[in-house]
Amino acid sequence: MLGQIMNLAEQEGLVRESDFMELSERQIIERLDEKADKFPKLYKLYKTFRNMTEISHTVEPLPQDEYFCVSLKVKQRYINPLVKTKDGTSRLYELSPKARNIIEDFITFSDTPYGCVKLV
Repeated sequence: MLGQIMNLAEQEGLVRESDFMELSERQIIERLDEKADKFPKLYKLYKTFRNMTEISHTVEPLPQDEYFCVSLKVKQRYINPLVKTKDGTSRLYELSPKARNIIEDFITFSDTPYGCVKLV
């Protein structure tokens, strides 16, 4: 959502691409706080972003005019670090039952296809 907000702010001329390198996050947020209300689509997303408190997990995307939804089907990444032991090196997964359980839980976790936020 934040990425779309920043893209819209740039498209509307509220910020320039160079502002993302030259201004602080605080300065960009202050500019949005002051001027986003002049751009209805941007303001709706920005106001939702600033006030959202929960995400609904759904099987299908909810209506676009009422919700902002994203796909939660993303590649899962994790690190199974190489650990030096007195006998050489091994992966943490092989050394720690607790780490093995955490990694297996992570690998087998499946979320709903979509996460949606009610637009304000």
